[in-house]
Amino acid sequence: MSDLHPVARELFALLETRKGQFADRPEHKAVDKYEHALQCASRAARLAEPDYYVMMCLFHDVFGGFSAHEHGALAAKALMPFLDRRAVDACSGHEEAMQLILEHPKIRARNSAGEFVAKYDVPSFNPDYKSLPIEFFKELSLKVFK
Repeated sequence: MSDLHPVARELFALLETRKGQFADRPEHKAVDKYEHALQCASRAARLAEPDYYVMMCLFHDVFGGFSAHEHGALAAKALMPFLDRRAVDACSGHEEAMQLILEHPKIRARNSAGEFVAKYDVPSFNPDYKSLPIEFFKELSLKVFK
């Protein structure tokens, strides 16, 4: 899709590199990071989150191949011009919120990052979930990346 915004084009290209890359947790091995991103974004779209939030869900881990511990902040910086504060905070803080959940399963961060992780990130390693196709998100990106 040649009419993609330059930032969206680069993010979709990075997302493609996540195919075949798996999370470091054994229970997540059935779903690669590409499919994980599609699942996160599909869940958000199906729950009628704003389009920009769906894009954040799609790209929240896109920089994971560069930095395991700061990838959320990198994604938030790339997406910041297109997101609201809730989405920026969710993206940049999702690693910390995920760590909290992994270390203390009964505790949830009570902020936008904790909400994102509990509602979209953690459930999106399901090998049986039917994600929306990437073309859906490319079309949606035309509304968000302007």
